[in-house]
Amino acid sequence: LGSNSYIFSSLFFDFENTSSIQCNVINCFHSYSPIVHLFYHRPRIQSDPQLTYNAVERLIENGVKIFIGTYTSACRKALLEILEKQECYLIYPALYEGQEMHPNIFYAGEVTHQQIYPTLHYIMDNFGPKLHLIGNDYIYPRATNKEIKRYWKLLGGEIIGEDYVSFGHANFEEIFNKSILQQSDAIFSTLVGESLVPFYRTFKRLGLSATTLPIFSAT
Repeated sequence: LGSNSYIFSSLFFDFENTSSIQCNVINCFHSYSPIVHLFYHRPRIQSDPQLTYNAVERLIENGVKIFIGTYTSACRKALLEILEKQECYLIYPALYEGQEMHPNIFYAGEVTHQQIYPTLHYIMDNFGPKLHLIGNDYIYPRATNKEIKRYWKLLGGEIIGEDYVSFGHANFEEIFNKSILQQSDAIFSTLVGESLVPFYRTFKRLGLSATTLPIFSAT
């Protein structure tokens, strides 16, 4: 390939809207380069850092130079070394925790202060100072909640609970009961993926509502 040509691969979950995201990025590159080769391949990386690394390694062997996606911070961080070593690039479209700048990654998503601070002000002004943090147990929720706790303290708030669950966790009744018992004014969720459906189903089954226990989420 010439110096003005690129091969793309996407590394997404099978979300319905990923095709439009890819087209927008590709159209952007077309404005800079007359030649864009599409290696339209979407490996099922399942938010697994090792599966992500293995998929990227295979695609690089096939000549892919630019990747779009990965979604979780754990998968993004797993690629830093190989991207730099192979002079490849990742367009990372998801919101993330910040605290990272790498020359081989284009960060397109919001960082913590852009997505979280306005929401915390709204919660404090409209619901109260008691906040319960719930997230999956990986980099993004823990780093984000660290920033939330720092800023919430400055606002005069109180963290009444901080719970982390594995990917795909489905039993949230105990966590909701804890939030009710501690008289939480609101929940801030950094849950992702398969945990989301049982989380909200449990919320409804327990008879909770946006009035009794509002949930705010960055994801």
